[in-house]
Amino acid sequence: MHRNILKKLAIITFCLLFTGALVFASGSSQQQTASGKPTLEIGIQTNAFILDFVDNYLTHYLENLHNIDLTFYYLPTDATESRTKVSLLAASNDLPETIWGGGMTREQILEYGTNNLLLALNKYLSNPSVTPYFNAIPQPDRGNILRDTRSADGNNYSFARFQPETWNCTPNRLYINRTWLSNLGLQEPKSTDDLRNVLTAFRDKDPNGNGRKDEIGVFGWYNGTYGENVITSLINAFVYYNPGQLALDASGNNVVASFTDPQFRAALQYLNGLFKDGLLDASTFTTDQQGFRAVLNGTPMVVGLTSMGSVGNFAGNPTQDDNANYRAMAPIMAPLSSPNCPGYTPFNDYVAEQMTFITNKCKNVDLAVKVMDSFYEPTLSIITRFGQENVDWTRDPAILKTQTNAMVYMGLYPGLSSAQIHDIWTKPAAQHWQNLTPRYTPLDVGNTIGNLESPLDPSKPSTMHNAVNYQLLIPRHPQYVLPQLYYSAADGATLSQPITDINQYVSQSVAEFIISTRDINSDAAWNAYLQNLDGMGLQKWIPIAQATYNRQK
Repeated sequence: MHRNILKKLAIITFCLLFTGALVFASGSSQQQTASGKPTLEIGIQTNAFILDFVDNYLTHYLENLHNIDLTFYYLPTDATESRTKVSLLAASNDLPETIWGGGMTREQILEYGTNNLLLALNKYLSNPSVTPYFNAIPQPDRGNILRDTRSADGNNYSFARFQPETWNCTPNRLYINRTWLSNLGLQEPKSTDDLRNVLTAFRDKDPNGNGRKDEIGVFGWYNGTYGENVITSLINAFVYYNPGQLALDASGNNVVASFTDPQFRAALQYLNGLFKDGLLDASTFTTDQQGFRAVLNGTPMVVGLTSMGSVGNFAGNPTQDDNANYRAMAPIMAPLSSPNCPGYTPFNDYVAEQMTFITNKCKNVDLAVKVMDSFYEPTLSIITRFGQENVDWTRDPAILKTQTNAMVYMGLYPGLSSAQIHDIWTKPAAQHWQNLTPRYTPLDVGNTIGNLESPLDPSKPSTMHNAVNYQLLIPRHPQYVLPQLYYSAADGATLSQPITDINQYVSQSVAEFIISTRDINSDAAWNAYLQNLDGMGLQKWIPIAQATYNRQK
C-alpha cells in the first residue's frame, strides 16, 4: 500500500513537472520561476541581428534591475506576419502577457483595447508615483507622446518610443547651384524677388561656361515623395503648405485649408511668371525618379535650383561627396521669403511610436508597468538603443572632450553628451532588443551623440547636412503646425474618398495653373477651383478634422 502511494505521488509529480515544462516552452506566463522571483512574459518580434534574447545584455540588465525573471514568446520578424500572429492570438484570447512591437495598426490597437484584450494605461501614465520616469519627461514632449498614442476612444494602450530626430521633419530642402553663383558674382537669394533675378542671370549668362543656353533655372520632380517637389518648396515662400494636409490658422485653434488661401494663389501667380519667362522647366511636372536623377547627374551640370530630401539622388563613388554636381549644390539653402510671408518649409513633426502593450493575460500588471516605465530612465533609454555603457558607448568626459559632431562643430551645442564606441546596430549582437522598447531621448541628447568609429570630417558636405538642416530649416515653420490626425473608423470611412479626390485635384490644379493650362490670373478660374473643392467635400473634411484635432489636443 505504501509503495502504491509513493508510485502515485511520483506519477503526479512527473505530470506536474512535465505540464510546467510545456507551459514554459509555449511561452505562456508563469507567476514565478524556480528562482522564486516574479516573472514577466515578453511577447516580442524576433530579429536576425539579435543573436539571443535570453542570454542578452539588456535582458540581464532588466532582470537585475527589477529582481525578476523574463520569459519570451517569439513573434515573427516581419511586421505583417507578426500582425497576423497577434490577430490569431487575440481571436483565441491567448495573447502573451505583454507585447513588444507586434506590428499592430492603430485600428487593431483600438479594436483590441475596446474588447479588453489590451489594457488602457491612462491611470498609470497619469500617476507620477506609478510611472515616475514617464512623468519626468518634460513638456511639451510628454503631452505630444500622449497625443500621438491616444486612440479614438480616448485611451492610451501603450508605452511609446519617442526619440525625436530632425532630419526627416523637413524633407523639402532647397539647393541652389553655388558654383554658378560664384561664377556670376551673385549672392544666395533670400527672397522670391532675389530668386527671380538670380534665375534670370542663370538663363542669360552661361554660368556653366559651355557656350550654350542649356541651363535650367528651376527643376524638380513634381510627383516625388521625399522633398523632390520643388514647387511645394517655393509655394512655402508665400504661405505654409504641406501637400495632402490641412493646416492651422495663426491662433493655433482653427483648422484651415491653406490651398484655398489668397497667398496660395499669389504663389501660383509667381510660379506661373517664372514658367512664362523660361525660368521654371516644364519637365518638372512630367519627369520620374530616373529622369530627375539623370538630369542632376548630367555633364555639364544644367540645374540652377532644385529641392530634395535625400542626397542619394546624386550618384556617389563611394559617396555623394565625390560627385562634382552635388558639391556644386551643397549645402542646403534657407527657405525664401516673399513680401507678405517670412517663408516656411513643410514640417512633419516627429511622432511617438506605440511600442509595448499589456494584455488581459498579464498576471502582475503593476510589475509590467514598472518594467516598461523604467525604459524612460535616461541611462536605460541609451542602453536600449546603443548597448552596454563603456563597451558600446561612453559618456566619459575625458573622451568626449576630444570628440565632436556637426552640431557641436557648428556651435549649435557646447559639447557631446555621449559617443558610440562602435556601432552594434547593423551587426549581429546580443546587447539589446533592436529598439523594440519604450524609450525617451530628448532632441538635445540625440543631437549631441558622437561616433568614435566615424569621426566628423567637415570637408565632406554630407557630414554637415543634418546640422545645417537643423539650423536653417527646423525653425522655419509657423508657430502652430497641425499634428498628424487620427480619425475614428467612422470618420476615416467618411473622408477616405473626399481626401483622395481633393488632394489629386489640388495637385493637378497647381500644375495646370503654373503652366497656363488654366489662367491663375482669372478670378473666374480661381473661383471655379474653390467651388470644385467644396463640391468634392472640403467643407466636410475641415469640421471633422477640427473635431479630431480638438479631441487629440
